Amino acid sequence: MADASNDAREQILASARGYIAFVEENPHLFRLMFSMERQIDIYPELQPASREAYAVLREVSEGLSPENCENPVHRTSVETMLWAFIHGYANLKANRQFYTANAETGRDPALEEIFPQLLYLTSNKEV
Repeated sequence: MADASNDAREQILASARGYIAFVEENPHLFRLMFSMERQIDIYPELQPASREAYAVLREVSEGLSPENCENPVHRTSVETMLWAFIHGYANLKANRQFYTANAETGRDPALEEIFPQLLYLTSNKEV
């Protein structure tokens, strides 16, 4: 993210690339992290790392709809949507689930090809 421009879209893509790279480099750890309910309750020493990771999500989510970030319900909705998008994409990619796309194009769909569908949420509203 430090190497990307301050543009909301570029910051989100940079954070998503980092998330996906982590998943690709650590698939077993990724599965372990999300295999149990609320590991944070069982292992309270994980709380600082959890808060730090969520802070990145909150930061990049603010770029999607900055005018509404004061509304906690809207902010949480935007954060959840973005996390679901990036986490879902990473999970599908890690588990080699892009069968239809691979059959038609010979490759996984690129994050940059999917992400423009979310551009309507950016403050500049340009496609």
